Amino acid sequence: MASARNGEMSLISWSNLPEDLLASIGKRMEDHFDIVRFRAVCHSWRCSIAAPSKFPPLPLELHFLTHDHVHPIATFSVSRRTVFRLELPAEYESSQAPFNNAWLIKVQEEEDGGKVRLINPFSRFPMKTLLDSFPKELNLLNFRLKQISTTFSIERSDPFDSSDEGSEDDEDEVDREGPMSCKVAFSRGPRPNDVNSHGVFSIIGGELYSMRIGDELWTSMDCADTYRDITNYKGNVFAVIRNGICSKNNGASLSMTHLVLPPRSFSGERYLVESCGDLFLVSRDFTTCLNLIYYDNDYKCFVKREGATEIPFKFEVFKMNNISPSPMVFQWEAVSNLGDRIFCVSRDCSYSVAAQDFPGCKGNCIYFVDELVDVHDYVIDDNKIFVYNLEDGSAAPLLAFPGLPNIFWPPRACLSSSGK
Repeated sequence: MASARNGEMSLISWSNLPEDLLASIGKRMEDHFDIVRFRAVCHSWRCSIAAPSKFPPLPLELHFLTHDHVHPIATFSVSRRTVFRLELPAEYESSQAPFNNAWLIKVQEEEDGGKVRLINPFSRFPMKTLLDSFPKELNLLNFRLKQISTTFSIERSDPFDSSDEGSEDDEDEVDREGPMSCKVAFSRGPRPNDVNSHGVFSIIGGELYSMRIGDELWTSMDCADTYRDITNYKGNVFAVIRNGICSKNNGASLSMTHLVLPPRSFSGERYLVESCGDLFLVSRDFTTCLNLIYYDNDYKCFVKREGATEIPFKFEVFKMNNISPSPMVFQWEAVSNLGDRIFCVSRDCSYSVAAQDFPGCKGNCIYFVDELVDVHDYVIDDNKIFVYNLEDGSAAPLLAFPGLPNIFWPPRACLSSSGK
């Protein structure tokens, strides 16, 4: 850094910047990883701003009652997964095609010292097909990162053997380990400074559970249908069931209020996506192929019928609008054009990015994998990622579009073709 002194330019070390200037910069940073990177510059920068706090604080354990007299209480651990836009350092750009310097990467935080692990961009499973030559460790501070989305899930963490004598897994959804992702959303409680007062909502086996962080056990929230997705939007928790009805919770109570009526009722998969400050409902319509798929009431998910081959794709997108402030009433408005936005949807994590941030990409598209087929897949490559064009309703594997780059990292060249 240079400064003028007596008409001459002199160099000033970044570590010698005034404390009030560093503090002013620090107050303007909201992103957790931006603060981490800021504090990593040097000692004076680290001392100018407090370490970032995260909500909820992890590790965090939650408990359920089960119908298993051997294991009457099940313990679940909360995991946090984050999607970033990762931009490669300048030294990589010269050896790559121009559009390959920006990627989407999903990582899960480990309990050990801030470490993270690579996660499949369309599922909750870790990447297990990396080549031996792929680096064993990556320092994310060496990359330019922009946080896109954060999602939470829970996994059973206590010792549990489903073959134990006396286990009655079929009597309790909590004991199931079906393909339905166990998503979690948090809402701020009535006492902002009391972490234990904040609400927790989770979808397990299609059923919605709620509790406060300080509670000992979850409470099941009965519903005539099964929940498909849940998210936190502007401090409130929204959840949607498979017929499209959306519910809202403001954190003051643990009850859900049905606020958003579906534009039309049909059976399908539902995804909640926040984009540019608005909440969208992405629906995959299965009414066009009911002879090829069915809804499995045991595992609470849509399943491909035996012998079925190609399943047609049909998506609809709706934007949530407030049509009455008191009483508060929302409605879904059909959307036919996403503009420059790309929606990436899955049962684990759904989010929106700008096509212009990934040179070579086009907007008004939905990126997805066929979750009817690749339920427990650890491999992700160009022939399994699909692109749905909202303009004309066409869909095809990403591999069928030579001009569109695969924006999900690690790139295909780093993946092994063998094993899961």
